[in-house]
Amino acid sequence: MKLETSEKNTLSRFREAKAHVPCSMFHAPCQCKSCPWRAGFTLVEMLVSLSIFALITTIALTNHGKFNNAILLTNLAYETALTIRQAQAYGLGVRGAESGANRFDVGYGVHFISSSPTSFVFFVDKGGAAANRRYDSAGGELIEVYTLLKGHTIKRFCGLQGGVERCNDSAFNPIDSINIVFERPDPDAIITSSAGTIFSRARIIVAGPTGGERQIVVESTGQISVP
Repeated sequence: MKLETSEKNTLSRFREAKAHVPCSMFHAPCQCKSCPWRAGFTLVEMLVSLSIFALITTIALTNHGKFNNAILLTNLAYETALTIRQAQAYGLGVRGAESGANRFDVGYGVHFISSSPTSFVFFVDKGGAAANRRYDSAGGELIEVYTLLKGHTIKRFCGLQGGVERCNDSAFNPIDSINIVFERPDPDAIITSSAGTIFSRARIIVAGPTGGERQIVVESTGQISVP
């Protein structure tokens, strides 16, 4: 009877000792529920997690670059519109053309030309009563040249004439330049080509290096917008 009790006690102690033996990850299968490594990642789980993280990072970086390009292109469109607005303000404000010359019979404008897609000109039309409402590079009319940076370009400019829009890249009867001039006392825009054609509306399309586009619209009534 005592021997039987002793065997039971021995067996019980053996089981308790076995339960407290630390489980090894090299033993398969492991029956120890308290093994700390059982709560970790397997190799497959870790690879899947890293793949998902890499995919999310790639998408985020790509969208961030597109967002930055869109912001830069929008800023360029508004800066171009503000330059045209500045010409309008100069024309309405009767700004003198030359220091000390007392010349107030001038207009101010912005000039775009197809041969220079990365810049445009802010100029003063010094013709007075005989002003041609166009930029004359040899007439000392240049005020400032605005250069587009970071791969941005003036992709297209168009003028509306009799319900028909003519652009610098039109297949039929294209225009090589467009001028937007303002003369006092009217806020109206005088929109002309290099040949003297008068338009009722001008559209300037600027493009980014990744292909996005924004446009500036100038009406003959003087309204300037970036739709």
